[in-house]
Amino acid sequence: MKILFINSAKEWGGNEKWCVAAASGLAARGHDVWFGIRSKKISDRILSEKVKKVKFPFVNNADILSAIGVWLFCRKCGIEILVPSKQREYFLAGAAGKMLVGTKVVFRFGIDRPLHTARNRVSFCWFADAVLVNSRAVIHALAQTRRFDTDKCRLMYNGVALPAPGSPARQEYRAVCGAGNDDILIVCIGRISRQKRFDLALHAFSLLAEKTDAARLAIIGGGDELNSLQALAQNHQHASRISITGFVENVSFWLQASDIFWLTSESEGMANAMLEAMAHAKPVVAFDIAGVSDIIVNDENGVVVPFGDCEAIAQKSVELMQDSSRCTGLAR
Repeated sequence: MKILFINSAKEWGGNEKWCVAAASGLAARGHDVWFGIRSKKISDRILSEKVKKVKFPFVNNADILSAIGVWLFCRKCGIEILVPSKQREYFLAGAAGKMLVGTKVVFRFGIDRPLHTARNRVSFCWFADAVLVNSRAVIHALAQTRRFDTDKCRLMYNGVALPAPGSPARQEYRAVCGAGNDDILIVCIGRISRQKRFDLALHAFSLLAEKTDAARLAIIGGGDELNSLQALAQNHQHASRISITGFVENVSFWLQASDIFWLTSESEGMANAMLEAMAHAKPVVAFDIAGVSDIIVNDENGVVVPFGDCEAIAQKSVELMQDSSRCTGLAR
């Protein structure tokens, strides 16, 4: 089949990671795959030579020239499946695809957020032939939109690569944040943004640090709010036990170095970082947000606490630190 993915993001995140992986996987299976981009950051991460790159500017939500460009490209190349994956593209590329005979428009939507704008409601109700979602909570969020047919939704969980056996980088990366052999290194991973609520991770760590001297916290990620988070951490009463790395290309090494993973986001679709932590056999303590209950059964393969309950995160982490067999069982 001839498939065109479009992702107009400027920054790398979970949605972008999924799109690149899906495009590369489909190309490897023999499909003709193009990837529409506007950012070099995204382009540089498309490593498959079988995925052909095409530039669309998408300068704003009313960029008619980009919509026309998508329409002309799809018509010229005979695109059968068009996959927009960001809000800007849902309307512009969706409208272009809907005007083409023989082209199916498949949105990729990966966050539990209702469709607040009229533009998005029109896009999802009228332009999308199908919507790929990554958790049941996303379907429930979309169901709040009047006239949206949830039968369009296709539930497709995120995939993650299993790590290579062994932990050659464990001691090296623990040393970066001053974690000794007897310390418990807690790791949070994600784009530094309001949605990820790393401020709650810092608050939970302050509660944890009052209970034990053995814990250290590393927050792995970059983003627009990196400087403000670093300033918050520097003023933390336990600043010497907190590390914020900025953007990291390969989080696997940090996961190898970690002992416990925290998910403190206020919203997700399906958190890639949580899945990667579980793939690395690390016990997860997570807020009860979208996607978590799809994967984690509380106290069987992770720990789930109510959103915003930082005291619960701290207390459950202490319990894991004090019970190595339970910690290992959850991880396995």
